[in-house]
Amino acid sequence: MEFGENGRVINNGISSVPVEPPMGSLLAPGLSGRPIRKLRRNKLACLLSALLSVLFVSLTGLFFMWLFSIVSIIVTGDADNLFTQQMEDSSLGMGAAFAVMASIGNFFLIWIVFPVTLIVISQTVGRLAHRGISSKTAYVRTMSLTGAALVGLTCTLPAILFMREEFSNQPAKLFGLFIGGGSMGALIGAIAGAFVGMMFLLILRPAAQLQTQDLTKADVF
Repeated sequence: MEFGENGRVINNGISSVPVEPPMGSLLAPGLSGRPIRKLRRNKLACLLSALLSVLFVSLTGLFFMWLFSIVSIIVTGDADNLFTQQMEDSSLGMGAAFAVMASIGNFFLIWIVFPVTLIVISQTVGRLAHRGISSKTAYVRTMSLTGAALVGLTCTLPAILFMREEFSNQPAKLFGLFIGGGSMGALIGAIAGAFVGMMFLLILRPAAQLQTQDLTKADVF
C-alpha cells in the first residue's frame, strides 16, 4: 500500500487480475460449510486402493494359512492337522478358520467386494485430504480401521448365518464363533488396510498438495 500527500492512499495493492488458486488451496465452502480443496489423483487413489484392498486381504489370509501350517508342522508334524482341528474342536477356532478361508476367497467375489470397498474408502480416507489433513499416520490409521471393520463384518456375518441353526441351542458357541471370526477378520483387515493406506499415500501425496495450507488446526482431528 502506498501513500501520497497528507496520507492519501494512491495504491491499495489490490490487483484486478484474477489469480488462480494454487493446488490444494481453499476454493469455496461446500454444502456442509467445509471448504472445498482442489486435489489431484484423489479419485484415482480411491479406485486403486479399493482394487488393492481385495488383493491384499486375500494375500493376508494366505499368510495366516501359511502361518497356521508352520505352527501345525512344529507342533504335530502335520501341516493340516492344527487348522482342521481348530475348525472342529472349538467355536473360537472355527470362527477364526472361517475368517481365514473367507479372506482368501475374497478375491473371487471382487464384483461384490470392490464397489462396496470403493464407496467406503471414498467416504472415509478419501475425505481426509479435503479436510486439510496431511499426516501420514492419519491415512494409514484410518485405512487400517476401515479394513478391520469391513473384513471383520464380512467374516462374521456369513459365519453366523451358516451356523446359527447348528448352534441354535448353544448361544455360548454361537458367541464364540462371532468373537473368533470377528477378531481374526478384523486382524486381517487391519494388516491389509495398513498396506493399502501406504499405497494411497504414494498415489495422492497429500502433504505435497496441501503444503500451501495452514494445517496446524486441521491435523488435530
